[in-house]
Amino acid sequence: MTAEMPNGQREPWSERLFDYALSVLGMIILLSPLALWISWSETVFYIILGTGLGAMAAVAALVTLFPEKRRRWLPSEPTSAPSPHLPQTPKALTPGQEFRQLMLVVALLLAVGIGLFVLLWAVL
Repeated sequence: MTAEMPNGQREPWSERLFDYALSVLGMIILLSPLALWISWSETVFYIILGTGLGAMAAVAALVTLFPEKRRRWLPSEPTSAPSPHLPQTPKALTPGQEFRQLMLVVALLLAVGIGLFVLLWAVL
């Protein structure tokens, strides 16, 4: 089964593999909360938690290490002059800025998660 691109060319196998990897990792991330909720022992809980966090780290690593693979989903350059009534598109970030933003989001999510865990631990 070959994937066709809009211009009629075949999609390289590496891009299909990248898409499949992100899809599988996304499903693992999606199912992790449910699996954590129904885990029957502490050991299973930590195994599932590690798997979910590992999948998140793998997605972050894939997207950071292979930025050219995700560029194909971004809109191409506009063919007409920009409208004065629409807001201007922001400037593209450099890879260093993207990585800093990604790490900021990860740090904030970790802080919120740890804060919720401590709050629940203190209450219960």
